[in-house]
Amino acid sequence: MPRQYYQGSLEHRFVLAASTGNTLEVAQLIDKVADVNAEAALWEGCAPASALYWASRCSHTNVMKLLLTHEDIDKNARRSSDGWTPLMTACITGRVAAVTLLLTQGVDATYKDKKGKDALHYILYASASSIRDIPGSRVCLLRELINHYPLEGICSALARVRASGDADLTRLAYELCKIRVPTLQALCRNITLQYVARENLHELPPLPPVVMTSLKEEAWAMEEKG
Repeated sequence: MPRQYYQGSLEHRFVLAASTGNTLEVAQLIDKVADVNAEAALWEGCAPASALYWASRCSHTNVMKLLLTHEDIDKNARRSSDGWTPLMTACITGRVAAVTLLLTQGVDATYKDKKGKDALHYILYASASSIRDIPGSRVCLLRELINHYPLEGICSALARVRASGDADLTRLAYELCKIRVPTLQALCRNITLQYVARENLHELPPLPPVVMTSLKEEAWAMEEKG
């Protein structure tokens, strides 16, 4: 668990500077603090969190870029109180630019908090008042997440989007999936062959029609050869 620092310490100043977007002070302190991933409570009753967490939550992208270049930064550091990562808090607060930056810098979208929830869960179920950055930000957040989601988990992610009951997000997820069809087809081929009998094809994970059609044809062709 990260050591927690309180008001007056160098680490507290560092985290506070990140939370307010003070890039100059962050640059001055980044090599002076003992731990760039240290957590600090910014006010009484506030759960301690790291500099990257606060910069991501407030979408201070210049500070984020500075922090992400540091060799010791933990891009996926979980907040000790609840297990939230910088990516999760950026999703919860609708910070599209911060989410984009984190994902392009290689953060893991599949990390889970102490309740077993990940960034996708918060995009799908966070209240509309918390996802507030721009109109339609939930759509923008999902687009970024699906585009960077690990391929081995993409079928599960699509199923979860569909289960949310949001038709617009489901359509978006399928459209994004089409862009990744060549890789997705290869990924799902073995799954399809497990259900090669036509009456069992409904047991496959939900896939875009173009993918399902292609996989069905392949399965049937293999049946005929067999």
